[in-house]
Amino acid sequence: MSHNKEFKLLEYFFISSFITIASVTLLLTILFTHGVKRDFLKEGQDYATLIIKNLYNQIYYRFIQPTMQQKGYIDLSEKKQLDDLDQVVKLAISGLKIKNLYFFDLEGNIIYSTNRDHIGFKIKDNPNYLDAVQGKISSIFKNRGDPLDISQKPEKITLLETYVPIKSWGAPTGKESGPIIGVMETYQDATALAKEIRAARIRIFSISSLGMTLLFLILFVIVKKADRVIQGKTRELTATNKELQDLTQELEEKVSKRTEQLIAQAKLASLGTLAAGIAHELNSPLGSIAACTEGLLNILAENGQVSSESDGEVREYLNIINGEAFRCKAIINSLLNFARQAPPMSQEETEINELLRSTIRLFKYRAFDEDKEIILEPLSQEIYIKGDIHLLKQIIFNLTENALDAVGLHGRIKWSTIDLGHAVRLLCEDNGYGLNKEELDKVWDPFFTTKPAGKGTGLGLSLSYSAVKRHQGDIEIQSEGRDKGARVIITLPKNPQE
Repeated sequence: MSHNKEFKLLEYFFISSFITIASVTLLLTILFTHGVKRDFLKEGQDYATLIIKNLYNQIYYRFIQPTMQQKGYIDLSEKKQLDDLDQVVKLAISGLKIKNLYFFDLEGNIIYSTNRDHIGFKIKDNPNYLDAVQGKISSIFKNRGDPLDISQKPEKITLLETYVPIKSWGAPTGKESGPIIGVMETYQDATALAKEIRAARIRIFSISSLGMTLLFLILFVIVKKADRVIQGKTRELTATNKELQDLTQELEEKVSKRTEQLIAQAKLASLGTLAAGIAHELNSPLGSIAACTEGLLNILAENGQVSSESDGEVREYLNIINGEAFRCKAIINSLLNFARQAPPMSQEETEINELLRSTIRLFKYRAFDEDKEIILEPLSQEIYIKGDIHLLKQIIFNLTENALDAVGLHGRIKWSTIDLGHAVRLLCEDNGYGLNKEELDKVWDPFFTTKPAGKGTGLGLSLSYSAVKRHQGDIEIQSEGRDKGARVIITLPKNPQE
């Protein structure tokens, strides 16, 4: 495996290095060649400019002045004047590398050329000519085949075109002054320059390639050493990772076993709590039933039958037995409701504020009789949610009943609603006995209650918690301690997922 990783690393290095070396070498070759070409072009341009300036002097002193003195005018359409000018020009450029010479007027017409067949032609949209008309000297390399190329040699040659602005006729002053009256162009044999540029390009490419190859070899040695170090560290990390995986698996197994043990212990503890709660709840009514039954048996033992004198006492005993029996039945029903599999929950749209008002109305007379106050502060706008109406009523009913049991004389309970957009929040606050931290931790446990013995089953909050969760909501009880009241926060989604 380590061999494959090493091969891949070196392979990536070779590929990336080759691309980098080729790109850098090509870029350096282009940049340096461009610089060399620019220098050669400047050198050839300066040489051509010097020739043109010298030729300008020769033409002025050896052609223009004598012709003006003899004829009084210049007219190159006359063969004699054209021959004289041609003789001056060819003598001036004799022995130089000038292949051809052109004079242009400001309209682009060729008024003189060493190749007389080109006289009278006109050039258009030539950028170098246009630059020269604006007073800028410009040059460009061109191969044989240009329309103005006068070379008749079959071999391929490179020419340097140079365009120089010519200013007003007159005695040369050695200064660039006066208006531009035309452009002079020379074709200079630049084959030797082109060969030098190609040779320079090859030298630059060779030097760049050699330098980049040396750099590659140095980097290869460094990467090779680094690869050995990386592979060694990788093997160490792999071994350490294997040890960690084995240790993690071992810990997970221990945690799983310990979790199963704790769950079993929790189940036994819950079962014990459940059994104790059932025994505690059923003990009181069963004791009353047993006492009343014993009283009835004593009456029958003394009188042999129920006399008119003991009729009231018997009726009282029977009423107690009846009431306590129904109390036992209610405890068993609550336990069954808590333990049985919940039926499918219906999804009906209901207005939560109206549901809250109608449920709270059931406690109107109890609150009045016990001198307690229930305040309802729902939002003014309607809030619709989807859910099981009976379960929602059960939540509100159980929490209100618990709050009434928790507050004393002149106690106060306040219900309010908050629209959260995607959900609705119900708040039930009271100024009752409150809960300490230990009681808050147990508040959702079945049969846990802070009420006096015989008052409540301890299943109301558990059933409310289950109903809220079935609506995919959350319920929380907050209290700062004993005698500081309690606050129940219920959050229900408006559209619970089915």
